[in-house]
Amino acid sequence: MLATSVLKVSLQCTLHTLGIMVDKPDLHFFQVVLESLTYVNTHAGLVASITADAVTKVVPSVQHHGLGVDAACNKAVELITEWCRRTLNASRSSTSSDARLDSFVIYLLQNDCSERLIRMAILEQICLPGLENRGTEAVAVIKAAEVQLAQMKKSRPDETRELKSWHQAYHTFRLSAHSFVKGAGLLAAQKYNEALEYLTSAYILNTRIIDGPPVVSLQRIQLLIALFYYILFFTHLQGIMKCLKVQTIVRLLCNALGEANGCIIKQLKLGEHLSNLRQSVVELIAPAMAHLEARVKRGDGRNDLSPADLALLNQTKNALESARQEWCNLLGDDQLNRVPELQLAVSDMLSIVLEPPPVASFSQRQQEEAYLALVASKLTTGGDRMTQLDDFELSKSYADTMERLDSEEGGVGEAGGSRIS
Repeated sequence: MLATSVLKVSLQCTLHTLGIMVDKPDLHFFQVVLESLTYVNTHAGLVASITADAVTKVVPSVQHHGLGVDAACNKAVELITEWCRRTLNASRSSTSSDARLDSFVIYLLQNDCSERLIRMAILEQICLPGLENRGTEAVAVIKAAEVQLAQMKKSRPDETRELKSWHQAYHTFRLSAHSFVKGAGLLAAQKYNEALEYLTSAYILNTRIIDGPPVVSLQRIQLLIALFYYILFFTHLQGIMKCLKVQTIVRLLCNALGEANGCIIKQLKLGEHLSNLRQSVVELIAPAMAHLEARVKRGDGRNDLSPADLALLNQTKNALESARQEWCNLLGDDQLNRVPELQLAVSDMLSIVLEPPPVASFSQRQQEEAYLALVASKLTTGGDRMTQLDDFELSKSYADTMERLDSEEGGVGEAGGSRIS
């Protein structure tokens, strides 16, 4: 589940919009709200026009051919499933587009979810408010979908909980994609500190999707056996396409780290805003380095890495070493050594860069929560906030970003996943 702090600001705004005023809500309050939040309407709304078209197409069969409403509902489910599969198949040849961003159901299909789970998700879409104005027959089909969905949820509470977890994972997936697209754009605009912030957020969220629920169910044990080698070695290739491709995020994160680190050092040499520079090192440089360092440790000593994985691992090592070396070089800078305040600042920040808190440490997790909350607040309420249109066009924005990166860097897109998480 996405960390509570990431959604605090967003939830406050949502509650305010609904007219629910809460003074100083505590952590428990937000946890309760999160438990009841499934993002069903938001995710169903992404394909509202597709759902509406499917319902509209089956209405004549009810009107003129005596088709029962349950059979009509089943036909609508088939039409939506067919659209999802066609969209998914059409995207397989592209390294820039990601059909999972088009539809929650496609996300489930990519993750080899059960047919029942996929059917429940489609029924949720048909039950989305807003289709009632398409005539009495359409309303009857919607009512049939509501009854079928209620029966499925009652008979399979475990699958209901699993579907809720998939909704939460999909929300995190989309938030990580928003952060990636935003970070890539800021990096291209040479706004390096902001780019590093968003790209680190994208990487952290991506990791959390992998580590968080839902887990692979026992019903798919045969798939797991078939993918034994991948389960043993690949974190991103378990048949569970829960997250974004990590390679491009890491590449851009390494670039942003180098540029942001260089800008901070230039400001330090000028002796400007030293307290703010320390904050930048703590809040921007250290988190990025800690996560990249953790990734390097997971990759070192492995003999199963592809040439692409090895090249990316070496790029990550070089980015970390370069960042540290830039700070170490300041120790021999005569100009800085003449100013005691700058000398102390260098020593202080060097200690942070050389030994950032481990990712798994309690202090680092606390900082990570605050970090994600800050980025979430910018995406939901700040000047960088994403609008409803931004969310609907996320798939296109992601594809445009990947195409631009591919043309600029000579092919950064990857058809497969990385063997390092």
